[in-house]
Amino acid sequence: MSSEGSKISVIVPVYNAGKYLRKCVESLTHQTYFDVEIILVEDGSTDDSAELCDELGKEDERVKVIHKDNAGASAARNTGILAATGKYIHFCDADDYIEPDTYENLVPRMDEEEADCAFFGWYVDIIKGGKVESISQADNALDGIGDQDDIFRTILIICGSYGGKVGYGNYIWNKIYRRDRLKDENGDFILFDENVKIAEDGLWLVNAGVNWKKAVFDKKPYYHYLRNDASAMNNPKNYSQTRLASQQSHMEMLKILKAYNEDYYKIHRDACIDFFWLSAKSNPEQRDVEFFRQVITNVIAINDGVCPENIAKDCLWHMKQTSINRRLLNRKLVKMAVDFVKKKDAKKKNKK
Repeated sequence: MSSEGSKISVIVPVYNAGKYLRKCVESLTHQTYFDVEIILVEDGSTDDSAELCDELGKEDERVKVIHKDNAGASAARNTGILAATGKYIHFCDADDYIEPDTYENLVPRMDEEEADCAFFGWYVDIIKGGKVESISQADNALDGIGDQDDIFRTILIICGSYGGKVGYGNYIWNKIYRRDRLKDENGDFILFDENVKIAEDGLWLVNAGVNWKKAVFDKKPYYHYLRNDASAMNNPKNYSQTRLASQQSHMEMLKILKAYNEDYYKIHRDACIDFFWLSAKSNPEQRDVEFFRQVITNVIAINDGVCPENIAKDCLWHMKQTSINRRLLNRKLVKMAVDFVKKKDAKKKNKK
């Protein structure tokens, strides 16, 4: 079924995404809702993405291509926002894709309700043994029409870490936005902070969300998010660095919320306290003491200078375990070294 209606501008930042880009774009051009503008912002790729963008632009006149020097996803999204002409805006990552009826099911409802935004469910796609397993998210989330209180309560739950599947999370790709509601009091577009590389989604959502009074919620999964274990966020080698950067973004969100609404601030603060501490306990770098210290410092900073008693006790236990493990490890290394020297001396004696 093809339909015409309010145009939706889909912004796709593209950087070295040649392996996935065609599938992503074709999921957008093959929508059953035809009035779509697809803006590919090619961000100085070093693979064949630039050529593929141009090729896709020639195949469908709705695909617009912007080439720019590499400056990161936030800068690419800002370029797309300023170039968009649709009534609505959706962000889609170049390695993801959406179901064919996504816009047909959501955009008319936004028109009918005169909604500022729409929130929808998603799949996490995990590649196992060459096969893709799609895990549905937001199964227990709000469904229907909601006000600003509903909007903030659902984006301030950190999905997967605090609250599980009850919210829509502070991700930008499982939401659609009315473009004229993305402006500040001066009439300028609310843009992404290009200096923030981790958890920039949530920071932008909180900044823009103060304008949203009504939303459409649809827990049906439409978006396919590919979990890439090689990404900076998921790479175990970067765990401490990325989690601390993420925590700094959430702390900036808290500053905005505290000035805007005390209730929203408390919701996110409580979520962050649990989320921060969970990230410390889940550290794959085997109990990095400095990482523990910085996480606890962040927890204390957002909890009015006090470490919650349950976290303090848990932290003490983990630190003791770290100390014990280190001593055992050191003893093992010493024993190995002594054994090695003994064996070496024995060989010398045998030669004599």
